Amino acid sequence: MKIKFAKPDIEIFVKSSNGVDSSYNKWNETPPPYPAKKSIPEWFKNTGNVDKKHNLVKTIKKCPPFLDAFTTGYIIPFASECNIKLKQERQVTYSGPGTMFVSMHVKSQYANSPWKDKIVMKYASPWIIETPPGWSCLFLHPLNDDNPNFESIAGIVDTDTYRLPVNFPFVVNATPGTEFSLTEQTPMIQVIPFFRQEWEHEIKSVNLSEWTAHQAALGDSWDKDGYKDLFHQKKKFT
Repeated sequence: MKIKFAKPDIEIFVKSSNGVDSSYNKWNETPPPYPAKKSIPEWFKNTGNVDKKHNLVKTIKKCPPFLDAFTTGYIIPFASECNIKLKQERQVTYSGPGTMFVSMHVKSQYANSPWKDKIVMKYASPWIIETPPGWSCLFLHPLNDDNPNFESIAGIVDTDTYRLPVNFPFVVNATPGTEFSLTEQTPMIQVIPFFRQEWEHEIKSVNLSEWTAHQAALGDSWDKDGYKDLFHQKKKFT
């Protein structure tokens, strides 16, 4: 299975918020999407496997589901450098070569949302994403990434039929009077391809013998990796 990322190779012109035409022709310098496994944060890498101060309790480093969330799919970084400064009353200024990739959402567009009292901006990513027939993509903020400045809003696009760049809205969490930068090193979006199919749900009683057998297999010893050894399935994104 293959996912494809493509971008324009021509110079484009965009009218900025102050009415000035700007161009961008540095496509060779635009950082490409990459497997999410290359975006594991330093704090996680620096976490030990056990907390030696509390009876050798396992840390989050030993949780395969948590690591799977980090490493599933692909990351779309910001396209260039954009410095964003927040003022009072939803006033925002931004500067740098990456300004052509951001814009403001009108508050009336999300007046009834959980973000109604915040600023919502949009990242106009240059990337066109192509998946095989029947496959869509879930776009969301990089999982388990607690960025204090912004949070991307989740969405799904049928990338097997849509052949235009996808725009990604994001909520600005930074407080008025502060500023922050989006750079080529900023992970903006996690892309998770999935196959579209119809599902139905069922509520039933648990299989007690299966439950008991799995619990016995997991055990309760701190040095066992029962889930990883017996149940976890390796995922591969390159």
